[in-house]
Amino acid sequence: FYEDDLLSGDESSPSTWRIRISKNVTLEMLVPPNYPADDSPLPKLVAPGWALDEGRKADLLKELNDMIIPGTEMTIVWAEHLRAEIGDDDDVGEDGVGNDNSGNQQSSTSSTGEAQAQNMIIIAVVEFHHMLIGQSHKKEAQALSAAPSHGIVGQIFMGGPAFAVVKSMDKDDLANWLQDCKKAGKSGTVIFWKETAQDNLPSNWPTKLKVVQYAGGKGEKPDLESYKQALKKVDTPYPLPSSSDFMA
Repeated sequence: FYEDDLLSGDESSPSTWRIRISKNVTLEMLVPPNYPADDSPLPKLVAPGWALDEGRKADLLKELNDMIIPGTEMTIVWAEHLRAEIGDDDDVGEDGVGNDNSGNQQSSTSSTGEAQAQNMIIIAVVEFHHMLIGQSHKKEAQALSAAPSHGIVGQIFMGGPAFAVVKSMDKDDLANWLQDCKKAGKSGTVIFWKETAQDNLPSNWPTKLKVVQYAGGKGEKPDLESYKQALKKVDTPYPLPSSSDFMA
């Protein structure tokens, strides 16, 4: 799934797995031999202090531990959660200066700011028959890993059925991601969509497609309460209202 970002891992024995979260942050996990049947990994965040301070590390590690469901594969869920939370926040040099040359682009940003404020985006809800968590679910991994190349960001509520509440810049981007999902063996259906101004998107909207674990309790059911909260953030009621045919 993570290809070059999987820095080490050995499922056959107690080991340390390392997944690169971003340029300067690595998720390190001590994986017990009976994982995931009985025990969960012990997470650790490895990063220089100027990229991730100790307070932020502690908060993120608490979030990871709070997410644990016994008997559930947590490594992918943790990695995707961290990628959504951290994003490119650590893309700074040791002197604290960002690497995006924003200072050189200030005048350009000012001149285009008004036009960007008027940009329109697509908000959509996609339903999948099921999207399950775990390294053995290769089709899910392939479908999720295709999202960044099409600019698909938001949350996907794993389970059976599964729901993704996502933003795309236009209909073509979303359609192309759905085509990649279908190629991976995970067909999705747009059950609601609307066009809205970029400014209407909450400032804390994920910068990647964030995986949301199953609801508490037994079974592989989506977290419907969190799903409803995601809809509320984009002014979409539950149950979903009718919308025009996405492919029309």
